[in-house]
Amino acid sequence: MFRTGPVSLSPPHSLVVGTESDGGQLLDEFKSTGDVGRAASRFASLSDTGQRRAIEATAEMARDGDPPTLELLLLLVDRHRLAVPSVRRVIADDGLAEEVVQDVLIVVAEQITTFRGDSSFRTWLFGVARNQARHHLRSHLRKPQAAELTPDDERPTARISSIVAQRQDVEAMLATLPEHYRRPVVMRDVDTMTYEAIADTLGIELGTVRSRIARGRALLAARIGP
Repeated sequence: MFRTGPVSLSPPHSLVVGTESDGGQLLDEFKSTGDVGRAASRFASLSDTGQRRAIEATAEMARDGDPPTLELLLLLVDRHRLAVPSVRRVIADDGLAEEVVQDVLIVVAEQITTFRGDSSFRTWLFGVARNQARHHLRSHLRKPQAAELTPDDERPTARISSIVAQRQDVEAMLATLPEHYRRPVVMRDVDTMTYEAIADTLGIELGTVRSRIARGRALLAARIGP
Protein backbone atom coordinates (compact mmCIF):
# COMPACT_ATOMS: atom_id res chain seq x y z
CA MET A 1 0.00 0.00 0.00
CA PHE A 2 1.43 3.35 -0.97
CA ARG A 3 1.64 6.00 1.69
CA THR A 4 0.56 9.59 1.18
CA GLY A 5 2.13 12.82 2.35
CA PRO A 6 5.52 14.48 1.78
CA VAL A 7 8.44 12.51 0.45
CA SER A 8 10.58 11.39 3.36
CA LEU A 9 13.87 9.55 3.01
CA SER A 10 16.27 8.10 5.53
CA PRO A 11 19.94 9.17 5.25
CA PRO A 12 21.10 6.11 3.22
CA HIS A 13 18.97 7.27 0.29
CA SER A 14 21.01 10.31 -0.65
CA LEU A 15 19.05 12.83 -2.65
CA VAL A 16 22.20 14.25 -4.20
CA VAL A 17 22.97 12.15 -7.25
CA GLY A 18 26.02 12.88 -9.35
CA THR A 19 27.88 16.14 -9.26
CA GLU A 20 26.41 19.61 -9.21
CA SER A 21 27.29 19.97 -12.90
CA ASP A 22 25.20 16.83 -13.50
CA GLY A 23 22.20 18.46 -11.87
CA GLY A 24 22.90 16.44 -8.74
CA GLN A 25 20.17 18.14 -6.72
CA LEU A 26 17.35 17.00 -9.02
CA LEU A 27 15.75 14.68 -6.47
CA ASP A 28 16.44 17.11 -3.66
CA GLU A 29 14.36 19.70 -5.50
CA PHE A 30 11.71 17.11 -6.29
CA LYS A 31 11.44 16.27 -2.61
CA SER A 32 10.79 19.92 -1.86
CA THR A 33 8.45 20.79 -4.74
CA GLY A 34 6.84 17.54 -5.86
CA ASP A 35 6.93 18.99 -9.38
CA VAL A 36 7.16 15.93 -11.63
CA GLY A 37 7.34 17.93 -14.85
CA ARG A 38 10.21 20.10 -13.64
CA ALA A 39 12.12 17.07 -12.37
CA ALA A 40 11.66 15.29 -15.71
CA SER A 41 12.93 18.33 -17.58
CA ARG A 42 15.98 18.54 -15.32
CA PHE A 43 16.63 14.85 -15.88
CA ALA A 44 16.95 15.41 -19.63
CA SER A 45 19.81 17.86 -19.03
CA LEU A 46 21.87 15.43 -16.93
CA SER A 47 24.95 13.62 -18.18
CA ASP A 48 24.62 9.87 -18.85
CA THR A 49 26.12 9.14 -15.45
CA GLY A 50 23.82 11.61 -13.77
CA GLN A 51 20.78 10.08 -15.47
CA ARG A 52 21.73 6.58 -14.39
CA ARG A 53 22.19 7.67 -10.78
CA ALA A 54 18.96 9.64 -10.82
CA ILE A 55 17.02 6.65 -12.20
CA GLU A 56 18.41 4.34 -9.52
CA ALA A 57 17.60 6.77 -6.71
CA THR A 58 14.11 7.38 -8.11
CA ALA A 59 13.45 3.63 -8.35
CA GLU A 60 14.51 3.13 -4.74
CA MET A 61 12.17 5.86 -3.58
CA ALA A 62 9.28 4.46 -5.65
CA ARG A 63 9.96 0.97 -4.32
CA ASP A 64 9.62 2.28 -0.78
CA GLY A 65 6.06 3.39 -1.49
CA ASP A 66 6.08 7.06 -2.50
CA PRO A 67 3.34 7.79 -5.11
CA PRO A 68 4.79 11.04 -6.55
CA THR A 69 8.13 9.35 -7.10
CA LEU A 70 6.44 6.42 -8.82
CA GLU A 71 4.78 8.93 -11.15
CA LEU A 72 8.19 10.43 -11.90
CA LEU A 73 9.72 7.00 -12.48
CA LEU A 74 6.97 5.99 -14.93
CA LEU A 75 7.32 9.29 -16.77
CA LEU A 76 11.08 8.80 -17.14
CA VAL A 77 10.73 5.20 -18.29
CA ASP A 78 8.07 6.22 -20.82
CA ARG A 79 9.48 9.52 -22.08
CA HIS A 80 13.02 8.21 -22.48
CA ARG A 81 11.79 4.90 -23.94
CA LEU A 82 13.92 2.85 -21.56
CA ALA A 83 12.03 -0.41 -22.15
CA VAL A 84 11.98 -0.16 -25.94
CA PRO A 85 15.37 -1.77 -26.77
CA SER A 86 14.55 -4.93 -24.79
CA VAL A 87 11.09 -5.17 -26.33
CA ARG A 88 12.35 -4.66 -29.89
CA ARG A 89 14.86 -7.50 -29.50
CA VAL A 90 11.87 -9.84 -29.25
CA ILE A 91 9.17 -8.07 -31.32
CA ALA A 92 9.84 -6.45 -34.68
CA ASP A 93 6.33 -5.17 -35.41
CA ASP A 94 5.96 -1.51 -34.43
CA GLY A 95 2.35 -1.79 -33.28
CA LEU A 96 2.87 -4.90 -31.16
CA ALA A 97 6.04 -3.45 -29.66
CA GLU A 98 4.22 -0.28 -28.58
CA GLU A 99 1.49 -2.37 -26.93
CA VAL A 100 4.13 -4.21 -24.92
CA VAL A 101 5.85 -0.97 -23.91
CA GLN A 102 2.53 0.24 -22.46
CA ASP A 103 2.11 -3.08 -20.63
CA VAL A 104 5.60 -2.71 -19.16
CA LEU A 105 4.60 0.55 -17.46
CA ILE A 106 1.73 -1.22 -15.69
CA VAL A 107 3.91 -4.14 -14.62
CA VAL A 108 6.55 -1.73 -13.28
CA ALA A 109 3.87 0.10 -11.27
CA GLU A 110 2.47 -3.16 -9.89
CA GLN A 111 5.79 -4.86 -9.14
CA ILE A 112 8.17 -2.03 -8.20
CA THR A 113 8.04 -3.19 -4.57
CA THR A 114 9.69 -6.44 -5.69
CA PHE A 115 12.74 -4.54 -6.97
CA ARG A 116 15.32 -5.49 -4.34
CA GLY A 117 18.28 -3.57 -5.66
CA ASP A 118 20.46 -6.68 -6.14
CA SER A 119 20.99 -5.39 -9.67
CA SER A 120 20.42 -1.97 -11.17
CA PHE A 121 16.88 -0.78 -11.88
CA ARG A 122 17.65 -0.73 -15.58
CA THR A 123 18.65 -4.42 -15.45
CA TRP A 124 15.42 -5.20 -13.58
CA LEU A 125 13.39 -3.15 -16.09
CA PHE A 126 15.00 -4.88 -19.06
CA GLY A 127 14.04 -8.25 -17.56
CA VAL A 128 10.44 -7.10 -17.11
CA ALA A 129 10.36 -5.82 -20.69
CA ARG A 130 11.77 -9.05 -22.15
CA ASN A 131 9.32 -11.19 -20.19
CA GLN A 132 6.35 -9.08 -21.27
CA ALA A 133 7.51 -9.15 -24.90
CA ARG A 134 7.86 -12.93 -24.89
CA HIS A 135 4.50 -13.41 -23.16
CA HIS A 136 2.79 -11.04 -25.57
CA LEU A 137 4.35 -12.76 -28.59
CA ARG A 138 3.23 -16.20 -27.37
CA SER A 139 -0.31 -14.92 -26.74
CA HIS A 140 -0.42 -13.24 -30.14
CA LEU A 141 0.67 -16.42 -31.90
CA ARG A 142 -1.95 -18.47 -30.05
CA LYS A 143 -4.89 -16.16 -30.84
CA PRO A 144 -6.00 -17.79 -34.13
CA GLN A 145 -6.33 -21.19 -32.44
CA ALA A 146 -7.79 -19.96 -29.13
CA ALA A 147 -11.53 -19.49 -28.59
CA GLU A 148 -10.89 -16.92 -25.91
CA LEU A 149 -8.05 -15.61 -23.83
CA THR A 150 -7.50 -16.91 -20.32
CA PRO A 151 -6.84 -14.45 -17.47
CA ASP A 152 -3.13 -15.25 -17.74
CA ASP A 153 -3.19 -14.27 -21.42
CA GLU A 154 -4.95 -10.95 -20.89
CA ARG A 155 -2.63 -7.98 -21.39
CA PRO A 156 -2.02 -5.74 -18.35
CA THR A 157 -3.27 -2.71 -20.31
CA ALA A 158 -6.52 -4.46 -21.26
CA ARG A 159 -7.01 -5.71 -17.71
CA ILE A 160 -6.67 -2.26 -16.14
CA SER A 161 -8.86 -0.69 -18.81
CA SER A 162 -11.58 -3.26 -18.08
CA ILE A 163 -11.35 -2.67 -14.33
CA VAL A 164 -11.73 1.07 -14.81
CA ALA A 165 -14.79 0.58 -17.01
CA GLN A 166 -16.57 -1.92 -14.74
CA ARG A 167 -15.74 -1.20 -11.10
CA GLN A 168 -17.44 1.66 -9.29
CA ASP A 169 -14.86 1.65 -6.51
CA VAL A 170 -12.24 2.73 -9.07
CA GLU A 171 -13.85 6.18 -9.11
CA ALA A 172 -12.18 7.07 -5.83
CA MET A 173 -8.83 5.92 -7.18
CA LEU A 174 -9.34 7.87 -10.39
CA ALA A 175 -9.94 10.98 -8.29
CA THR A 176 -6.42 10.64 -6.85
CA LEU A 177 -4.78 10.85 -10.29
CA PRO A 178 -3.41 14.20 -11.48
CA GLU A 179 -5.96 15.76 -13.82
CA HIS A 180 -3.72 15.49 -16.89
CA TYR A 181 -3.81 11.69 -16.47
CA ARG A 182 -7.34 11.32 -15.09
CA ARG A 183 -9.19 13.07 -17.93
CA PRO A 184 -7.75 11.04 -20.83
CA VAL A 185 -8.07 7.75 -18.90
CA VAL A 186 -11.74 8.44 -18.15
CA MET A 187 -12.38 9.52 -21.74
CA ARG A 188 -10.80 6.34 -23.09
CA ASP A 189 -11.79 3.65 -20.58
CA VAL A 190 -15.12 4.97 -19.27
CA ASP A 191 -16.45 7.07 -22.15
CA THR A 192 -14.82 4.77 -24.77
CA MET A 193 -13.64 7.70 -26.88
CA THR A 194 -11.05 7.12 -29.57
CA TYR A 195 -7.52 8.40 -29.05
CA GLU A 196 -8.05 10.83 -31.90
CA ALA A 197 -11.23 12.23 -30.36
CA ILE A 198 -9.50 12.65 -27.01
CA ALA A 199 -6.65 14.52 -28.69
CA ASP A 200 -9.13 16.85 -30.40
CA THR A 201 -11.11 17.42 -27.19
CA LEU A 202 -8.09 18.18 -25.06
CA GLY A 203 -6.20 20.04 -27.77
CA ILE A 204 -3.03 17.95 -27.42
CA GLU A 205 -1.00 15.72 -29.72
CA LEU A 206 -2.09 12.13 -30.32
CA GLY A 207 1.21 10.79 -29.00
CA THR A 208 0.77 12.79 -25.79
CA VAL A 209 -2.70 11.28 -25.35
CA ARG A 210 -1.34 7.75 -25.67
CA SER A 211 1.49 8.44 -23.23
CA ARG A 212 -0.76 10.02 -20.62
CA ILE A 213 -3.27 7.19 -20.81
CA ALA A 214 -0.49 4.60 -20.49
CA ARG A 215 1.04 6.33 -17.46
CA GLY A 216 -2.37 7.02 -15.91
CA ARG A 217 -3.32 3.35 -16.20
CA ALA A 218 0.00 2.37 -14.65
CA LEU A 219 -0.56 4.68 -11.68
CA LEU A 220 -4.03 3.18 -11.24
CA ALA A 221 -2.55 -0.30 -11.38
CA ALA A 222 -0.31 0.56 -8.44
CA ARG A 223 -3.33 1.67 -6.42
CA ILE A 224 -5.53 -1.27 -7.41
CA GLY A 225 -2.87 -3.91 -6.93
CA PRO A 226 -2.12 -6.97 -9.09
